[in-house]
Amino acid sequence: MISTTISNRACQSWKLNTPHRHRFKNLDENYCRNPDGEPAPWCYTTDPKKRWEVCNVPFCIKEKGCKKTAQGSEYRGMISTTISNRACQSWKLNTPHRHRFKNLDENYCRNPDGEPAPWCYTTDPKKRWEVCNVPFCIKEKGCKKTAQGSEYRGMISTTISNRACQSWKLNTPHRHRFKNLDENYCRNPDGEPAPWCYTTDPKKRWEVCNVPFCIKEKGCKKTAQGSEYRGMISTTISNRACQSWKLNTPHRHRFNNLDENYCRNPDGEPAPWCYTTDPKKRWEVCNVPFCIKEKGCKKTAQGSEYRGMISTTISNRACQSWKLNTPHRHRFNNLDENYCRNPDGEPAPWCYTTDPKKRWEVCNVPYCS
Repeated sequence: MISTTISNRACQSWKLNTPHRHRFKNLDENYCRNPDGEPAPWCYTTDPKKRWEVCNVPFCIKEKGCKKTAQGSEYRGMISTTISNRACQSWKLNTPHRHRFKNLDENYCRNPDGEPAPWCYTTDPKKRWEVCNVPFCIKEKGCKKTAQGSEYRGMISTTISNRACQSWKLNTPHRHRFKNLDENYCRNPDGEPAPWCYTTDPKKRWEVCNVPFCIKEKGCKKTAQGSEYRGMISTTISNRACQSWKLNTPHRHRFNNLDENYCRNPDGEPAPWCYTTDPKKRWEVCNVPFCIKEKGCKKTAQGSEYRGMISTTISNRACQSWKLNTPHRHRFNNLDENYCRNPDGEPAPWCYTTDPKKRWEVCNVPYCS
């Protein structure tokens, strides 16, 4: 029952011939109708100087849909406003803007000519056309198996600073040579430290993307030094990210044959470690947990026979490895890992501690039942 035009003129009753004579006498009241195939419902107006005009009849609730690609040439949804919230002009009309795409649907955003995104001509005479804010369909963002992520085929398309990625098919705003890549998804075609993309920001040519690692088997170490460790922990005890062993930046080194950026112990340090991505911190040990250990029990008070795997003292200090002489020098280098032992007849199993201020301390080893 809309009865005003787009310029807010009142509609003339279809039953009347004043102020405008016509042939549609059988229509209802002065409601906007479309008896003759105009691009939209219309009416004769009560303004003697304006014979007829279309009406602003809203669309029913529409399936807005989504685009599968950055360009969205396949988009068939019903979004009909631009990124600046301008209403789209009907493709059937040549006003306010003349054009050649008469066969498109209503005034829905489309991409018939390979623009960077779906677009439409606007109803604003001062703005010929503008792209539309058509959302991407839910995408499989995926994950990377390696630090560089050369194998990554997911659909993340924003950089670490949340800049939108430029389509690989386009040379604007940045010219490049990787035209055969998918849409505007983060990729690593040239061996950068991580998946990346050219950005839609003219002032930022390219930037890496925050592609997460796939769920990794973090694993555990069987010994204090963890030279046998092959898990996938890749952060240090201060939560610094590990540098890839394949890279020499930010820190140069000689261990280029190691796996990804996983914590390792190739040179006999007290624990697995890695070079960090922090230029101010060359390397740091990692917090790799021990594998589940058989803590065991002692049969005697002294526990000289004890062979379990308790490795903390009664004050909860971590035991120093028997293989190391730091922080405390000693003569029992043939004992196991950093497990509490009693090689010299003390009142109970004990160990040297990792606390430089506490040389040694007894351990709280329980009696066997």
